[in-house]
Amino acid sequence: HHSGSDGAHVAFQGTDSLAVGQVVKSSRTELRMQSHREEDLEKQQEKVEIYSRAVADSAKKQEEAGSKVAELREALDKANAKMEDMADSSDESADALAEQQKIIDELKEKLSLAEDEYDKANRATSDWKTSLNNAKTELNKLSSEIESNQKYMEEAEQSSDGCAKSIDKYGKSAEQAGNKSDVFG
Repeated sequence: HHSGSDGAHVAFQGTDSLAVGQVVKSSRTELRMQSHREEDLEKQQEKVEIYSRAVADSAKKQEEAGSKVAELREALDKANAKMEDMADSSDESADALAEQQKIIDELKEKLSLAEDEYDKANRATSDWKTSLNNAKTELNKLSSEIESNQKYMEEAEQSSDGCAKSIDKYGKSAEQAGNKSDVFG
């Protein structure tokens, strides 16, 4: 009878080592996957930093373009007011009025270009902000995934320790039963 219990114990030990081997293999795979996720997280953090700088740079350009638009509007308003004053005065020559009109036309053209530049900067800032928000969303998703995976790994480790202990306990009780049957056999 002793050989029967040894056979059962040996077969059980094979199952035990197979189960532990699968847990170890699974853990190694999970660790590699976790490592890749952490690399992805670092890359995503770099993306967020790059997009943050791009938003700041773009916002600065937009602010500068806005200031230029404001300056040109003010200059145009003054040029228009001067033209009205000149037109109301009988002392101004036609050449002086034509010269003032030329200044107004140049200011209008410069203002139009500055407004286009401002609109372009505004769209760029908006696009960078969208990219930044998307990158932050992806970063949060990866962070959450890594956190969940770490919890899973901890639970699996605790579970496999408990499983290995119960398998070992079962193996010892089977061995003891085999030894007791030797006494009776």
